Amino acid sequence: MMSSHASDGSCIPIRAPRHTNSTSMFDIHAPGHYCVVEDLHARWDFADHSAEGTLITINSDDVVLDLQGHTLGRGRLFKSSGSGDGISINGHRKNITIKNGIIRDFWCALYLADTYDLGAPDAANKENEDRFPPKQLYEIPKTNIIIESITFKNNDREIFIYGSNNIIRNNKIIRTENSGVKADGTAGPFAYGPFGRGTRATIIAHGSSNRIENNEIILTAKNYGFQSTAIYLRDGDGTVISGNKIVNKNEDQRNTSGIVLRNTKKVVIENNNISDVEKDIVIIREPEERSVKKN
Repeated sequence: MMSSHASDGSCIPIRAPRHTNSTSMFDIHAPGHYCVVEDLHARWDFADHSAEGTLITINSDDVVLDLQGHTLGRGRLFKSSGSGDGISINGHRKNITIKNGIIRDFWCALYLADTYDLGAPDAANKENEDRFPPKQLYEIPKTNIIIESITFKNNDREIFIYGSNNIIRNNKIIRTENSGVKADGTAGPFAYGPFGRGTRATIIAHGSSNRIENNEIILTAKNYGFQSTAIYLRDGDGTVISGNKIVNKNEDQRNTSGIVLRNTKKVVIENNNISDVEKDIVIIREPEERSVKKN
């Protein structure tokens, strides 16, 4: 548990514990400005994947978490992506800023949602779609989360966020060879989409009036037959997607897309540079009223 007071009045330091035989996990329980002062790794000294958890959990509103250029990683035993989160939010927290660092090798780098929030486990299955209908916008809380100036590398998922009025800006996301792919070559965890075997997405945003701006997203993972997309919106009315650079560096463009919109209307998509993907924009379950300003 972290203290809510800094000795110098500026920020509350987060540093690795000096013992070596336990997990390096941190819980933030109070509002405040927190600063990571050294690289942090989720270290487990035994090869039990079920033991992997979240490196930093935020259990409070009104938190600024500044990584100060440091790296959050999964440590020496589990270099390839798998289970375990970098940073998660417990419940629907609001007024959170996470910025300035590197997050790598996690199952999900930033998991900012509850378990049910992203809906049906397989939207291609009509029965499941009926069981998990789209959220009504009044059910989605205003969370006011800012994610900025972070480099994401080799995570299964990068940003998994639920809520409205959030900002994701000035980040660099590198979807590498192993990201989102299990050892047997099948799909790892994915956004719940319409494409048979699911959709792998770097940014998954469920909620309205968000802004996704000036991010660089590089897709390099091999095509294993499931849809790979850079940005996936669900119930994203009023969202602005602007100034992003999305590029697929794999020679195989099959099953790749820049942006997926599901049950989303009145979204602005402008001044993005999307290249070398099969489809720039994919629309799922298009509402009766839709207004999209494209690139």
